[in-house]
Amino acid sequence: MFTRDFPPERGGVQTSTERTAFYHAPDAVVLARRTPGDREFDRDRPYRVKRMPRLEWTHANRLVNAVLRGVSYFLRFVIGGIMLAEIIREQKTDLVHCAYAFPNGLPMMVVRIFTGCPYIVYCHGTEITRVLERRGIPLLALRLVLRLALRVVVTGEFMRGEMAKIVDERKIVIAPLGADSGLLNTAAAPAKHVGGVSLDEKKVLLTVGRIEARKGHDMIARALPKILTAEPSALWVIAGDGPDRARIENLVREFQLQSHTVFAGRVSDDDLSALLARADVFLLPNRRIGADVEGFGIVFLEAAAFGAPAVGGRSGGVPDAILDGETGLLCDPENPEDIAENVLRILSSPEFARQLGTRARERARANTWRRYCAVIDEAAAPLLE
Repeated sequence: MFTRDFPPERGGVQTSTERTAFYHAPDAVVLARRTPGDREFDRDRPYRVKRMPRLEWTHANRLVNAVLRGVSYFLRFVIGGIMLAEIIREQKTDLVHCAYAFPNGLPMMVVRIFTGCPYIVYCHGTEITRVLERRGIPLLALRLVLRLALRVVVTGEFMRGEMAKIVDERKIVIAPLGADSGLLNTAAAPAKHVGGVSLDEKKVLLTVGRIEARKGHDMIARALPKILTAEPSALWVIAGDGPDRARIENLVREFQLQSHTVFAGRVSDDDLSALLARADVFLLPNRRIGADVEGFGIVFLEAAAFGAPAVGGRSGGVPDAILDGETGLLCDPENPEDIAENVLRILSSPEFARQLGTRARERARANTWRRYCAVIDEAAAPLLE
């Protein structure tokens, strides 16, 4: 597994790469960049982990910063390629799982030429749509990376459609993400309070994820007044942090929502499990902003594992994660009125909410990481014979 992102960092790609390595242990070797806490994490893995230096530098001066970024990218390219080639030689590697077309795909492509070792490449979302939008040399490089790959792995129909624009559709494999990472405890007792606020007799709307424009926190803030008119006990709990937090806090104050909003910040897996077990609605109206798009949204599956009905944006790969009317509801992520109406559909009908939650849990149980890895292995196996 050749990847930029790997635990103990958190995120969807980090989870999928770790689970892939886990299900291929003890034969798997992971090559990932250094990150705080990695030595403690790596020590107990059933597979080997080797770490590359991060080599990331910034400077206040834009010109100097651009030069530093170029130098650091080149050094990571060279060092990553050398370390990868050495692992392939030592391990007599049969197949490399390349977690990204960029940046991992470029050194992988060169190593493939010199070692003959085949690879598959994973394509997630924004890292691809940005290249498709810019075109030029980055698009040419992406085409080369994909052309040399045995398979191109995506998580749903949205990304399959994006990749079909630049690669032979016969190479594309749809592998549904898993919901059983082991990080969250679906048997956790529901949270009774958060941030010093009691959850007794509250209708909890839970949002989990990085606070950034694409996630739609601003649209929730605009939708909340209408929700509160019909359901005064609604409480919006935001788990996560990010660059857009100050703007969302300003919107909360502007609409006088302070008594109905809790910024929980980054929470532990145990606390997140308790919040998901307590949530009446999992709310994340993702939207596309330029090339920035949600390729799937593993957090929707994680919420489904707790039986939380979801409301998500009809954008990008979210319709692959939420079955509209079955495991949750899709809304117009740019329309606060529509967001509010979909939330109230669930809050106003306990029986409908129960049906959505039951179906969501069933789907989450069927979507396992073992199945995810099996789909990819079965697609790659004939080409390795």
